[in-house]
Amino acid sequence: PAELRIEKCTEHLLDNGRKGWLTWLQSSLLEAIYVRVIPDIRQIRPKEPVFWHSYLLDEPSPFVPYTRDQESAVKDPYFLCLLDAVGLVLPNPKGIAYPVIPSDMLPHQMFDYALKLGAIHPEKLNFNPNDISVYEWKMFQVTATFDSAPDKSSDGGGGGGATGSSIDAHMWPNLVHLMNNQLAINQQQPQKTA
Repeated sequence: PAELRIEKCTEHLLDNGRKGWLTWLQSSLLEAIYVRVIPDIRQIRPKEPVFWHSYLLDEPSPFVPYTRDQESAVKDPYFLCLLDAVGLVLPNPKGIAYPVIPSDMLPHQMFDYALKLGAIHPEKLNFNPNDISVYEWKMFQVTATFDSAPDKSSDGGGGGGATGSSIDAHMWPNLVHLMNNQLAINQQQPQKTA
């Protein structure tokens, strides 16, 4: 299961002095969330323009290494296993040069994976975790609207669209509660200096 792979790969990387790789992955996931949940994406200056442009184009976001250390990371089997476990699409000979964050990966999924990589201190976030549920609730409403619209196909079937949505509206209060609890715990923990 993905949970066990994340735990084992993270443990191995930490034991081998690769905390920086985990921090890079975590901050990249958080930046990818940020560009998805802000109200008007065109009015921001993101730290990571690749995620910003990818989101504007509704394309997967490449997880691009910029340093030699990061280049080593995307070649390391344990780090690649971790990327796969958190849902990134791995490089392949058929045209994907770098791992990518799928365009359909939801912000709450990315936040959950980011939490599994280590503590997230609120002062390092450039968005409010409550914005995740607001964004996804809006997406759920749009999806539900399209799913319940009459079928306008040429056969005149008149049936509705898809019968369901992959988002469960009842999970939002629990999700927000979970994120707020985790952030409160992180605020109470003293920050360790390197």
